[in-house]
Amino acid sequence: MMADPLLGRRIEVLWKIVDDETNQAVTKWWGALIINRNFTQTDSFGRPVYILKYDAWPEMGFGEDMSQVSFVSQNVLLDLGSGQELDWRVPQVVMMAPPAAMAPQQPAMAAPQQPPAAMPPQ
Repeated sequence: MMADPLLGRRIEVLWKIVDDETNQAVTKWWGALIINRNFTQTDSFGRPVYILKYDAWPEMGFGEDMSQVSFVSQNVLLDLGSGQELDWRVPQVVMMAPPAAMAPQQPAMAAPQQPPAAMPPQ
């Protein structure tokens, strides 16, 4: 049996959450890890069901949370708990430059200037 390429991948899911206190809608690409596949269940279209573990979002009062989803396409998933189709993406990896490359460039050391040779008397 081949390894499932989705397992262990980090993804981000676009959620729109309404803050109960302010009644403001907050949109967030919410990080999650695909931790497992439910081999005993498919969605109503026969697609495999995966278990996501969402990152905590303490500012909105959410701890880490689990969710069952199926992948509709390369950029849409179906959250089986809520019945919502949501956009998803693979997070952009930000390459950190090594510290040396981030330091301001020092000018190359110039050879010390030689004083002009004394002019011979005329």
